[in-house]
Amino acid sequence: MSKVYDFMKDSGMLAECFDDKAIEADILADIEEKRTIGMIKTYQKSTDCELPDRDILAIDAGGTNLRFAEFKNGAFTEPVRMPMFGIKEEITADKFFDLMAYEISKYDAEDVGFCFSYPCEILENKDGKIVLFAKEVKIKNAKGKIIGKELNKRLAKQRNFSIINDTAAAQLGTSSDIGIILGTGFNICFTDRKSGMIINSECGQYEGMPFGKYDKKLCKNLNSPKPVVEKLISGAYLGGVIKLCADAYFGRRMPDFELKDVSELLIGEGILYDFLNTSERNEFREMVSLIQKRGAHCVALMLKCLLKGYPKGSTLKLALEGSTVYKMPGYHEALKDEVSTIPNLKFEFVDARGTLLTGCVRSLLG
Repeated sequence: MSKVYDFMKDSGMLAECFDDKAIEADILADIEEKRTIGMIKTYQKSTDCELPDRDILAIDAGGTNLRFAEFKNGAFTEPVRMPMFGIKEEITADKFFDLMAYEISKYDAEDVGFCFSYPCEILENKDGKIVLFAKEVKIKNAKGKIIGKELNKRLAKQRNFSIINDTAAAQLGTSSDIGIILGTGFNICFTDRKSGMIINSECGQYEGMPFGKYDKKLCKNLNSPKPVVEKLISGAYLGGVIKLCADAYFGRRMPDFELKDVSELLIGEGILYDFLNTSERNEFREMVSLIQKRGAHCVALMLKCLLKGYPKGSTLKLALEGSTVYKMPGYHEALKDEVSTIPNLKFEFVDARGTLLTGCVRSLLG
């Protein structure tokens, strides 16, 4: 084995450090007991029916950005983009709803499909009760707030809200069996075999995966101690953990960098490419590849457990969306490789980029 591999193994940072059987047993128990894996009903069913001909406002509140687009005459207007509220500084829930209502008031559509990329209990009327804001978004006192209800308190013109998770929006937007988001955060949704309803697992909050030395150090640096699996997989954390590993491995402080700088090195450019010599670049690439493989392995373990009820031999459409998995060279391939090891199931990967707004509109149909 290589020097990089030995370093990562000694630090507990490899997929090979996992006891897969024990982890799978714990995931299945967590799903049953809903300890950290929420298994939230969406009251949505995957469909490929035609989109409606009425005007609808689609909102995508992601881990980093916020988008508003109108669906008119069978097409979307150019989305209006802005940073997600609570990214730059901490705000209260009241401030969040005030800001959101102000933006919504600029549009006339009575129906609003709202893609809310955070843990949220969906109610039977398709409104949503906030569980928490994750991905380092800082909004105080939001737990338990009902999104549509709070917004209608602030809007002169009342709206019909359909709240949907971004993972479910990707599944609805592509008429797939499974949705996976691997961007700033991580989540999986899937169609329940018995009810036919899309279930939002919120599995990114699972706490049973083993954290390595530098994962734990990152949690300490972020003042975010919970060992949720999202931190081993998603873009909000990978840049930080790669930097901690690289600083220790190379024995000197690397330049400050983000995940986009890692991606640039992988294609042969950027500040890290200039900082490292040829042999160090190869070692850095190997380190990143091992971290990607571990993240992909986590996804495959979770997917295997969530789909345990599907018949052997099933072929399932898997909608994949997220900036990290598509923009970070090698991650998409690592994910496909790991998912292909799930026994007795086959997967047809569907590129779900650009489909969340369609999912928002489709969420109003059922």
